[in-house]
Amino acid sequence: AIPGQEPKNYARLVTSGQSASNAYAFFVQKIESVRTLAGKTATISFWAKTGSGTPKISVEFEQVFGTGGSPSSVVATYCGQVTVSTSWTRYSLTVNVPSIFGKTVGTTDDGSINLNIWVSGGSDFNSRTGSIGIQNGTFDIWGVQVEQNYQPTPFEQRPIGVELALCQRYYEKSYENATAPGTSTFTRLVTMPGSAGSATTGEIIGNYYWAAVKRVAPTVAWYDHSGNSNRVTRLQYGVANHANNVASAGTVTEVMAVVSSTSGNTGQSLQFHFVADVEL
Repeated sequence: AIPGQEPKNYARLVTSGQSASNAYAFFVQKIESVRTLAGKTATISFWAKTGSGTPKISVEFEQVFGTGGSPSSVVATYCGQVTVSTSWTRYSLTVNVPSIFGKTVGTTDDGSINLNIWVSGGSDFNSRTGSIGIQNGTFDIWGVQVEQNYQPTPFEQRPIGVELALCQRYYEKSYENATAPGTSTFTRLVTMPGSAGSATTGEIIGNYYWAAVKRVAPTVAWYDHSGNSNRVTRLQYGVANHANNVASAGTVTEVMAVVSSTSGNTGQSLQFHFVADVEL
């Protein structure tokens, strides 16, 4: 019911029972690289509404310098606050993001600039929230956009295929989009012809190329057709068996799977589901 937008989904955060000074609730989106927007003017825009009353929503940036080595401490920047109503309304805030000149970035490529959208914050967080205080209620948010600009531009809705490829830089799975990893299913299993890595141990080795180049080499989880983790399905003469442990060495473009099987041979193929994760 957002005029001119017609979104299919939106985010809802419901807070209740909060009263302590250290109570809080916020949405967070981690944006890759602490260098993003550093030293520049940024505008944050979003649509929001509440279930009742006129509570406030506050916005904050956190520049996170990552891990590894001796990175600098997190720099938090309060961006401002808005008062929301029971009708969908677009709000925007503009802020000067601090430069990172003189700061030390971690060595593990996991730094970020985090967008925090606060809907409740006790007095311990007054400096970060502009003292919005404890707020118990329902908050609906849609169409968040962060851009280098002095004012908001029209909300950009990218084609689904483009958006999916951008998302797969951080996370990819072989399961259907609506199917949780570890589910028992033969649907969309990846088939990998096996080559014998060792005739004596029956190792089967194969490579799989990611749909999109990853941010860094991902952590890979393997599942067989029954949803068992760290296993694959081994096909021999059309019969599905559970293969033994899977070892893998992944890069940003592909992963090599090494499957040990007491009865492995070159005539077998491997089928499996996977999850490749490099979320911030």
